[in-house]
Amino acid sequence: GPLRLAKLTGAPILPCTFSVKNRIQFKSWDRFVWPLPFGKGKIIWGTPVHIPGNISEKKLDSLRLEIENEMNLYLVKADTSLGHLATEPE
Repeated sequence: GPLRLAKLTGAPILPCTFSVKNRIQFKSWDRFVWPLPFGKGKIIWGTPVHIPGNISEKKLDSLRLEIENEMNLYLVKADTSLGHLATEPE
């Protein structure tokens, strides 16, 4: 989705994630987080990624995996900085 839109429009992708100290984390497939009021939070973002319009499907999938891995690292960093146990994605 987002990478294909970036490929079509030329708009960059900004990898980012967040964590909050006071939260309810659901035991769902995506580990959905419900932030609770008055808590501290942290947002971490990386360098914008530009997707060339002529990129192949194979390279696009490889780039998607790189961005996903980068975001997972940011999430672990944000979670641990707020005192949560870092859990690797399934």
